[in-house]
Amino acid sequence: MDYTHAIIDDQMATIGSTGSTEIDVWAFVMPLTFKVWLSIFASLFLLIVIMRLLVWTTGNNMKDKTFVFVCILLVQGARDLKRYMWQRMIVGAWIVGTTVLVFSYSGNLMSLLAVRYLPQPYQTLKDVLDDPDVTMVWEINTAYVHAFRKATSGDLLRVKETDDRNEIVYVFSTEYHNTLNTLVINGRYVLTLEAISIKMLMAEQFTATGKCQYYISKGKFMPNVYAVGVQKKSSLLQPLNKRITAVTQSGIYHYWLNQELQNATTCLTAPQKIIVHSALSMKNIWGIFMILVVGHGVSIGILLLERMLQNSMKKSSRLATPFEDI
Repeated sequence: MDYTHAIIDDQMATIGSTGSTEIDVWAFVMPLTFKVWLSIFASLFLLIVIMRLLVWTTGNNMKDKTFVFVCILLVQGARDLKRYMWQRMIVGAWIVGTTVLVFSYSGNLMSLLAVRYLPQPYQTLKDVLDDPDVTMVWEINTAYVHAFRKATSGDLLRVKETDDRNEIVYVFSTEYHNTLNTLVINGRYVLTLEAISIKMLMAEQFTATGKCQYYISKGKFMPNVYAVGVQKKSSLLQPLNKRITAVTQSGIYHYWLNQELQNATTCLTAPQKIIVHSALSMKNIWGIFMILVVGHGVSIGILLLERMLQNSMKKSSRLATPFEDI
């Protein structure tokens, strides 16, 4: 075969679901990552250890100072440590750090509750491959499938290994819309197609539903060229090249393409965050009160356990008294 001049260049991309904009009831833990929470408690433990060591070297009692840092962290105040200057310096530094942390947390939490983000987690092929919970969907028996099955390195090799484990779903081109509405919409599948085909699908979905429920990945891979194939040494090659050049250089082909993708532009430029003006309700913050109730329940349980142990020790001491008198 011989090929004509290129009509248009394109690349492969993925289309995924934007997900839901509902507020997570556990959103109050999101402003701080797990590493930050871990650092806070590690610093708290380290400060208590330092205080105990310093108090032990000075001979002072640490009994009434163990929970000082916890009280400050929970913005509940603290007892005055005025006996030694080094105690006041440590507590003062902790107060400054805690104040910055609390104000940063409260500001981020307010923004998180007021601004809802449309998640778009899979922006590259690597993002998809790194997530074991997401499944790729490819069109069956295409040149792209043949290409990654022959890959020897890079991300395409990882795609081949995924295919070897039978973890790729294959569909026909006539099943694209059904795949979007049944698999991709749930967020655990991504459809891999040419970028132009994805934009076409997004335009058709927006026309049908009036909503932008999908996004196209920013990262592209496997570049390809659209052209016309003719028989080797065919007399049609030169006339086709002349007409293709005229259509592409005049901009007519791109004009036709843009006319077909008009509604896709709306979703391609859709905002990724939405500001919500609504009052908080128990439905949104019941997780905070759940932690409060559980905390009080654990505290009451420990208190009752202490009383039981105390009564048990008193009974044991009474039983031991007669034998001590003998």
